[in-house]
Amino acid sequence: MRAAPQVPQASLTAIEEYFVERNVNLGGPYRHSQQNIAFLDEIRASLAAFLGASSSDEIFFGLNATSLMRLLATSLREIFSPGDEIIISGLEHEANVTPWLRFQQDGVKIHFWNPRGPEALLQFGDLKALLSERTRLVAVCGASNLLGTVNDLRPIADLVHEHGAILFVDGVHYAPHRHTDVRRDDIDVFVCSGYKIFGAHIGFAACKRRLLEHLPGLNHYFLKDKLKFELGTQNFEGLAATGGVLSYFAGLAKELGIGGEIPYGKVFERIDAYEKVLSERLIGGLQALEGVRVYGITDPARFDMRTPTAAFTVEDHAPLEVATLLGKAGFGVNEGDLYAARIVDWLGLREGGGVVRASLCHYNTIEEIDGLLEAIKSIG
Repeated sequence: MRAAPQVPQASLTAIEEYFVERNVNLGGPYRHSQQNIAFLDEIRASLAAFLGASSSDEIFFGLNATSLMRLLATSLREIFSPGDEIIISGLEHEANVTPWLRFQQDGVKIHFWNPRGPEALLQFGDLKALLSERTRLVAVCGASNLLGTVNDLRPIADLVHEHGAILFVDGVHYAPHRHTDVRRDDIDVFVCSGYKIFGAHIGFAACKRRLLEHLPGLNHYFLKDKLKFELGTQNFEGLAATGGVLSYFAGLAKELGIGGEIPYGKVFERIDAYEKVLSERLIGGLQALEGVRVYGITDPARFDMRTPTAAFTVEDHAPLEVATLLGKAGFGVNEGDLYAARIVDWLGLREGGGVVRASLCHYNTIEEIDGLLEAIKSIG
């Protein structure tokens, strides 16, 4: 068991093919450069299908999800005014917090939509109370990278849009576990990571065309309308790896006997069903261990609201100690605040060193979980 997402062979093959066949820049009239242009068009269209975007014109690439969020916030900042308001969920990775806090320098008010209760859930009524005629944007994660909590995005989108605001979604932890469909959920901006969906370290985003057309471009003056946020030479090999991931999902659909031209929805239905089994074994097993406390949703009847990502602590053992011991036993887990610093603070876990996080995916097995539980038991 490793802490980082694993990469399918299709992605490794795609990277090698890129370097061997077309390791050139765009803009040339020669064959290899033209092939690269066609390749980017193909990847853009494939990602539009994967994310459920209306067209490939709504897709753009970047260095990683964090930098794309910062670029988009920089552009949005130019169309905000003093007195405007932004609401930020209290479950966020800091990548979806810091860019918005900078708006305060321009007189924009920031409100935090904090979780409630022992499961640290966002309450819909709290969002209603925070929204006003001055709300311009709501920033929320599709799923918490620390707790694994999955947010119901469509009702949030409906309420946000009733107030004429933008719904900005950090989809990094959501996309590996749930079927993403930005049209179904009426999401204005959805930012994702190629790394987290089992590919390379790149970022990509979907932005509604009507919003994208009004955002100021950040590129060179002669490119700022056509390539507003794709600054400099793109990570072509990383995009090739992303194409390989999409091929992997298509292959997985075939193995599962799923037909259809675009099988992502049905594939993720099967992934979700299997990951619920993993969650039941992992969460139930952790709760059965003396001295172990699990954070977030722990009721198996509500595991449709979580991913198989467990944040936990072991009594009398610092998270760093636990993660180190588990690493020596062959289990890759992370510790600390995992860049979700504010929820760690809200839980009162900062002084103790945060949490241990075990983050599973559809390729993990029950046997691996049982081995992890035995290793944790031996620590206690």
